[in-house]
Amino acid sequence: MSLFVLAPHLEYPPINTDCKFILHRYTTLDLEQKVIFLGKSEILIFYKKELIKKYIYKNKNSSNNKIIPALKSLLLGKNYLYEKQIVSKNFLYEYNHLLKKYNPKTIVFSYIYPLIYLHKNNLLTNKINYLCERHNDDINWFSSLKYNFNFKLRYLISPKNFSIFLYKSLFNIICENSIKWIKNNLKQIDFKVKYIFLTDQDKLNFGKYFDNKNSKVISLSHEIIRENIQTKPNKEERFQKISKCNLLFVGNLSLKMNYDSLKFFSEIFLPKIINHCNREINVNILGFNPSNEVEKLCSEKNLQLIANASDKELSYFYNNSHYAILPFQYTNGFKIKFIESIVYGLPILGTENLNYLKSYKIPRSLFSNDPNEWVSKINSLFEITNEEFYKSKESIKFLKKYFEQKRISKELNNYINE
Repeated sequence: MSLFVLAPHLEYPPINTDCKFILHRYTTLDLEQKVIFLGKSEILIFYKKELIKKYIYKNKNSSNNKIIPALKSLLLGKNYLYEKQIVSKNFLYEYNHLLKKYNPKTIVFSYIYPLIYLHKNNLLTNKINYLCERHNDDINWFSSLKYNFNFKLRYLISPKNFSIFLYKSLFNIICENSIKWIKNNLKQIDFKVKYIFLTDQDKLNFGKYFDNKNSKVISLSHEIIRENIQTKPNKEERFQKISKCNLLFVGNLSLKMNYDSLKFFSEIFLPKIINHCNREINVNILGFNPSNEVEKLCSEKNLQLIANASDKELSYFYNNSHYAILPFQYTNGFKIKFIESIVYGLPILGTENLNYLKSYKIPRSLFSNDPNEWVSKINSLFEITNEEFYKSKESIKFLKKYFEQKRISKELNNYINE
């Protein structure tokens, strides 16, 4: 028997966090069986946590067109992400081949889209144990993405205003159609599927539309993050008060959710921070493949962009920053960033819906949508010494025990075998 993971988004070696997550989650289990990943263009086979076989089944340079999925959603009521990640004939062929060859007892779907695809093609069976890693709450995500605006006559005054109005209107239709598509297709699945969420909030949101009895929250493991050696302040600086504040944002800068987060930060929080903080403020943005929109935003708002940062650069900025910023309007995109901050011992400034550890106080951190509270928290930094700040970072690191690999693996093993 084997464990079979269907992940049409998965690229190897992994760069995006969802790829890192799904690989780490199922290659660190203590299993006496093979774990087979059917990814975007490759098949990966692991045994006892080691990669034993890898081969390409489809051209890696396949198109990632956004216009066609958008048109299908607009005109045909399809789901944008399903059409963007649509399963190829090659994928289906390899699925059937691997299914016959390895006869898996359990199949794990990474996201809901391969699950829905198999159901649409009548390929689900009562003989297999199905789990679906949700990553995020898709319905809430599409709801949060929608623009909140009303029609105004000024939209008709100039071509530019009208084009903005038209874009926002069409974008909202895509979000609404995608939500309807998810609800309709998940309701039609009449096989038992166990859903796994990463946060309590995502499970609660899911429960607004569906029965969430067959679901469980199993968080990320902190071991997905590379450990960092914290640098102590030197003797001369130890008892000096902090004189400037370095804010840090880390993420894949080609993803819309990270651009949305930076745009939200620059519009809502940054003006207050610049005008009301008592000392120098530096905002550093680290990540892979920055989009044109991200580059433009960083240039306009004087944010320091460090594109395609190395591991050494990442460690440097974590060691020399005072806050990780997580200004997300929705609960997608923040989860690994949150745990990464805990592992590195970095205090967090985040929006109020992002606190994984609501029962525990994270030293010097704040989760609020009020920019004035962000300003107060930053200004309080200038009242302490570098030594005091270093000690608070060491305290934060103790919280990683709540994301302990051993406990999470045990939970996941038990849920698989229920």
